[in-house]
Amino acid sequence: MKKSIILLGLSVLITAAPSFAGGTFGGNPGNISNMKELLEPQWNGKPGIQHTSAYGVIVQWKADVCGSFNGQEVDVKKCATKAK
Repeated sequence: MKKSIILLGLSVLITAAPSFAGGTFGGNPGNISNMKELLEPQWNGKPGIQHTSAYGVIVQWKADVCGSFNGQEVDVKKCATKAK
């Protein structure tokens, strides 16, 4: 009886472990590209790693010289002017 309870408990833990890593219980969805509209307006004016609060968590993202989410532009002259 004791062994079957232990085996049952271990099988439940092993089965549930992948769902914890994927964030299926309201955690990290793993894809912040849907948050582009929230992140870009919070750009600090400098290229590189940014830290922005969104939905109660701090999101780390990369901006190019134009402030684009995961952008690749390195020449400021090629940036389109953004209306604020």
